Amino acid sequence: MKKILMTLVLVAAVTTAVSAQQKEKSNWWGGLELRDGYILGKKTTGPDGNKPSSNNGMAFHVLGGYYLADNVSVGLGFGIDHFSNPSFSYVPAFLDLRYHPLATSKNVVVNLQTGLPLINNDKIYRGKFDFDLSVGYSIKVSRLNLIPAVGLNYTKYEEKADGNGHKRNTVYVKLGITI
Repeated sequence: MKKILMTLVLVAAVTTAVSAQQKEKSNWWGGLELRDGYILGKKTTGPDGNKPSSNNGMAFHVLGGYYLADNVSVGLGFGIDHFSNPSFSYVPAFLDLRYHPLATSKNVVVNLQTGLPLINNDKIYRGKFDFDLSVGYSIKVSRLNLIPAVGLNYTKYEEKADGNGHKRNTVYVKLGITI
């Protein structure tokens, strides 16, 4: 887990540095996202017989993209997602779409992310599909954009032993930092 986290931090630093240089010449951007949320639904006992003490989901994402137009951007990202109820962690790769719906301001951001888990460290569960939809507000601070947002995550996963399908919905708050 330490190696994965160190790799993500290194990629984030490189992405941010490259993005800062490219931004002068083009529409490229890069950034980080931190997310914490509450899983909707009651706590359930997992196949291991344990009932979780919390009902939350957290994520750290590194992403980059390109503005196709003034108000539309497409990008790619990956990160680490962890959920309780039951405990489940994975590394997703996802497509990131951003839309600024107000013609007079790029501050309001509607963000859609959809992807698949690449790596899963869990012995019981395997991730199948991930979908996020959030709305945020971009605040310019020097060369950075801070983007606090609220959103909904839908994750589909299955039990490795029998392929039993499950899903979870998480309401979350997110802080994005882009250059």
